[in-house]
Amino acid sequence: MRLNGLSVCTLILASLLTVTFQAAAQPEPVGTIKIAFGPSWSLSTDPDLVYTDLVHNWFLYGCYGLEFLDVSKPVTFEKLAATEADVVLICNPAGGSVEYTEPEVEAIREFLRMGARGIFVSYLLNRGSMGYDDSLLAPLVGVASDALSSLGETLDAHSNVYDLVEPDHPIFAGISSPWNSGGYPYSQRLAVSTWHDAILGGAQIVAETTDSEAAVIAYRNAEWSGIWVTSMPDYRGNEVDKRFVYNSIVWLSAATHDIAVTNVTPSEARVYEGEIVDINVTVMNEGMTPEIFNVTSFYDGNVIGTQTDALFGQGAWTTLTFSWNTSGLPGNHVISAEVSVVPGETDTLDNALVDGIVEVVARRDVPIPGGGNATIEGNVTIIKPLVRKNVLHLDALGPPESTGWINVTFPTVNTTDIKVFINKKRLTPPPFPIITSNGTHYFIYLELTFLVAL
Repeated sequence: MRLNGLSVCTLILASLLTVTFQAAAQPEPVGTIKIAFGPSWSLSTDPDLVYTDLVHNWFLYGCYGLEFLDVSKPVTFEKLAATEADVVLICNPAGGSVEYTEPEVEAIREFLRMGARGIFVSYLLNRGSMGYDDSLLAPLVGVASDALSSLGETLDAHSNVYDLVEPDHPIFAGISSPWNSGGYPYSQRLAVSTWHDAILGGAQIVAETTDSEAAVIAYRNAEWSGIWVTSMPDYRGNEVDKRFVYNSIVWLSAATHDIAVTNVTPSEARVYEGEIVDINVTVMNEGMTPEIFNVTSFYDGNVIGTQTDALFGQGAWTTLTFSWNTSGLPGNHVISAEVSVVPGETDTLDNALVDGIVEVVARRDVPIPGGGNATIEGNVTIIKPLVRKNVLHLDALGPPESTGWINVTFPTVNTTDIKVFINKKRLTPPPFPIITSNGTHYFIYLELTFLVAL
């Protein structure tokens, strides 16, 4: 049965005792990362790969859901673009008896330049002795093609214990050094002495097994990022391996620098002039590096306040509160917020957000000669209100091309001839003013549109 959206299981013991277990609902992801799964080992049919588990249990490792989309041979730019993927992933291509042609590698390169943000590759790129040479893929992850041996995997199993050379790299978030991998303990064999001799400019060794047989290489150029793990933690990997793969996908999918305003909410939608409204602004660091930036809130483009030097780590978010004094501001006001553009940020469309209107109502209590008071309310600026017996005078101001309203309540007098003057002009219905009475008070309602001055 279902209860409040949660799964409920009931166990009956000896027909007398009922024990209810309530399983927590799976959280909603803050977003979904799309991964184009290139021809290699089969994503859907190989139960030993970690990817299906990551799809179902992403919330154990982070806040983004994962969606894998298979790309078939021959790989073309059009097929890749149709996936709208953030990351390209190729699992053990040469070991999976798949060879990528030069046009296919160029299609991937074009997609990385124009669509996806990164590429993840695991294990063998050259097994030429068996007829499968994928070394053309190596430069996409920062490795020289001719640095790889055609003999394929290392002769013996390596230690499978990785020292984290760059432990603060985002792909190692939540992972301690040394990292004990449970994945396949063989690596791509080299035609050069060390992995340091194999990497290109822009690449770095971020982790290496204690025997230096396998490495994790992180690569970044001006257009995309890459990760190549030269062994296979994505095959029968343990929980730490899964976290590494998940972290790598998230890092590859994200722009290096990206700050966003995700929500702007006023504490009240309607207040009286002079009351304080809290403007709650939620900001998230969607990039991959800690950032320092400023956050500013606005009404109608006017600054409410700025909070400076906010420091957010990768994936961090928070809600900042700005106090807005509405004194002297009757009317309908559009609330917005923006964050400053950080160095290197290219996706700036989400740095500002308009979300919310607050109506500020002016209120005036006007004494009536002979006794009593008239109460005047409206979302306009009310000037020089005057009530004498059956006559109401006032001036009203508002932004050009805006429409405002006014409500007036005052005690009845011994006449039904109520005269209303706004900005020195008498209003006669229809449509306004609308005048009603409950026997003790008159109620006057009117709307007015402010024209553009000629």
